[in-house]
Amino acid sequence: MTSSPTRRRHRWSLQARLITAVVSFVSVILISVGLATGALLGGIVSDNLDSQVSRAADRVEFSPNSTAQQILSQGPNEPGTLLIVGNLVGTSGAYITEDGTVTSFGVDTDLLRSLSTKGWVTQTVEGVGEYRLRFANDPSGLFMIVGMSTSEVSSITARVVTTVALLTAGGLLVLAAVIALIIRSGLAPLRSVADTATRVASTPMSEGAVTISERVPDQDTDDHTEIGRVGLALNTLLDHVDSSLSARQRNEERMRAFVADASHELRTPLASIRGYSELSLRGIRQQDAADAPSPVIAETTRESLERIQAQSLRMSALVEDLLLLARLDEGKELVYGAVDLTRLAIEAASDARAAGPEHAWVIDVPDEPVI
Repeated sequence: MTSSPTRRRHRWSLQARLITAVVSFVSVILISVGLATGALLGGIVSDNLDSQVSRAADRVEFSPNSTAQQILSQGPNEPGTLLIVGNLVGTSGAYITEDGTVTSFGVDTDLLRSLSTKGWVTQTVEGVGEYRLRFANDPSGLFMIVGMSTSEVSSITARVVTTVALLTAGGLLVLAAVIALIIRSGLAPLRSVADTATRVASTPMSEGAVTISERVPDQDTDDHTEIGRVGLALNTLLDHVDSSLSARQRNEERMRAFVADASHELRTPLASIRGYSELSLRGIRQQDAADAPSPVIAETTRESLERIQAQSLRMSALVEDLLLLARLDEGKELVYGAVDLTRLAIEAASDARAAGPEHAWVIDVPDEPVI
């Protein structure tokens, strides 16, 4: 049974996370302020409505022998006033419409039962609407209920809520746009650092001459800001890496020159050893072929063997020099010495004579060594 590979969760960019966090936080604040404002304004409007109900109750001239419609018709009452009375003529109810007409309605007994123990209440009156009601009675059993319509309060509350919601939504949109511009501008140096690092990472550095010319622009390396210090540190790092790569390239060039010089220096003694060995072998064969030993051949063989030994010593010295060059990175000082050019010329001519015995070799050197 094979398990399916885990899908990599998409991560938001830093800019998206910052914008989301700031806008969300401000949204919570604005919505809280809006709700608090709506609740405060609703309380103020409700208190104002209660004051209107109290003033309407003060204007009503209660009469134990009149119906609610007759009582509302007697005095100057505001449109929207509702009156329910329980007196000697029974229970009756009436309200004033917006055009000032007094209209009666039947009073529901369930409504009376719900109001008989309450002073203030917001209640829906069947067939009329929702009203803010005030209940008052006396020990004789007579009572009066005065109310004002809550339609204006609901309308004001709805307008306030709508206005707050629109202002909050518009403010959040403007805030999101401004924050996006500010954060995008603030993160521009960081994007410049990331782009520079990406371009440097795509540069091949395994071999050859490598020069890192990419740098974070100067305007994004302000050491007074956190992101600017990151850009400045990256430029410093790239300078060090570029210097290291240049040093590596110089070391590689020195190594190639070193190998070429070593090959050239070793080729000469090897050619001499080969020539003198062939000369010695030829002399030995000639001596074996002759009936009697030849002093000339013996002298030539001895001289050839001496030259082979000399070239071997020279090769050993070259190897020692190569080891010394290989240890230059360890910081050891070079040792300088005098070289006898006369002896060097004689040895070179002798080596050449062994490699080409059929040629005539002439060397002219002074009696005194040339140092």
